[in-house]
Amino acid sequence: MALQTRLAKTIAAGAQTIDLDALATQIQRYHSAAQIWITQTAARSDAVMKKHHVLARRLISRQDDYLRFTHDWRVPPDNNGSECDTR
Repeated sequence: MALQTRLAKTIAAGAQTIDLDALATQIQRYHSAAQIWITQTAARSDAVMKKHHVLARRLISRQDDYLRFTHDWRVPPDNNGSECDTR
């Protein structure tokens, strides 16, 4: 189950915290996926691949920022609200 879905169900159930084992598993998957992406874009043979490589590295280095919604439930897991406000 995706991290956003798991968190939404936890909040809907009225729980105060998310299952820490499940969270750790999801964070490990996030980290593994980013590491695979870094490896596969390491050649940086074109401009798009360079951008993908930089993004993957940023996902690792700023992991706490990207996953802040798992600890601070005031932070939405996406930016849909911001996008709607700008339209």
